[in-house]
Amino acid sequence: MSTPKLIALRLFNITFGRVELCTSLLRKALIWRYVTARPAASRYSPTSKFFEMAELSGRRQLP
Repeated sequence: MSTPKLIALRLFNITFGRVELCTSLLRKALIWRYVTARPAASRYSPTSKFFEMAELSGRRQLP
């Protein structure tokens, strides 16, 4: 995260972040922006480099 983004987030927390409506709107916007709007291949998952999706689903595949 860059310095201007951190400063903007801090200013938001000091001013509008005290209002519950504003915080819930920011949370929904960030979840949409960084989770749901991205294709599944570009989402970060720490396990994505070590496991196959079939292993994570709980179903075992025969070798």
